[in-house]
Amino acid sequence: MPNITIVFGGLLCALSVVTLLLTGGEVKRVSIFIPCFVGIPLLFLGILGGLRPGARKHAMRGAAALGLLGGLAAVGRGIPQALKILRGEAVDVLPFAMVWAMTLICITFVLICIESFISARRARLSQGESSQSPQGH
Repeated sequence: MPNITIVFGGLLCALSVVTLLLTGGEVKRVSIFIPCFVGIPLLFLGILGGLRPGARKHAMRGAAALGLLGGLAAVGRGIPQALKILRGEAVDVLPFAMVWAMTLICITFVLICIESFISARRARLSQGESSQSPQGH
């Protein structure tokens, strides 16, 4: 799971860099770096979880929470833009695409985290049951 966290953190950082490049390197708003503001801590948590097995569980739960917050923040910014489009109003395409790409990346990451947490719990439970079963009977 730490490696997956690093990949998704990298994707969010890359999203900011690509958006910056598509604007010609001109920073009009700090909001262009919002995916990085989520991606860099994800990278850190992924590296922490990989290097310190004792901290892995906490790091991955923190990463999942951060991914959820990032996804919710992006949805919160994306819905008003989507409503403008539905009303026929003009919307700047690049920020619109960036917000929804961040939403997709973050929500996908959270779903992968949930699946991983469920699998880990099942593995722990089955391991506990097999260690409690009588041997040699």
